[in-house]
Amino acid sequence: MSVRVGRHDDPGAVYIGRGSPLGNPFVIGRDGDRDAVCDRYEAWFAERVATRDPAVLGELRRLYRLASQGELVLGCFCSPRRCHGETIKRFLESHLSGGRCRLGETRASDSINRR
Repeated sequence: MSVRVGRHDDPGAVYIGRGSPLGNPFVIGRDGDRDAVCDRYEAWFAERVATRDPAVLGELRRLYRLASQGELVLGCFCSPRRCHGETIKRFLESHLSGGRCRLGETRASDSINRR
């Protein structure tokens, strides 16, 4: 499995920006600078996974299926600057490997693996 963060308009990119289940709800300017909103997203994302948010878990399942078929490009407007997509990428890489879902090792996996 290969995951990278790219532009929203990269060929084959899966959009992860605003309006998508994994979009960053924090806005540069209103909620802080780029680093602040990316840091806040990390906490938001961790909370959504821990509380088994169905939209977030559903999208993570979909991304896993896509990644298992080849390279997954997470597309956003931020790239190549710091992007919330790096949080998603790290999560996928740490929980999904070797062609099998390892989310069973976290509480959030119960919801992911049942569907």
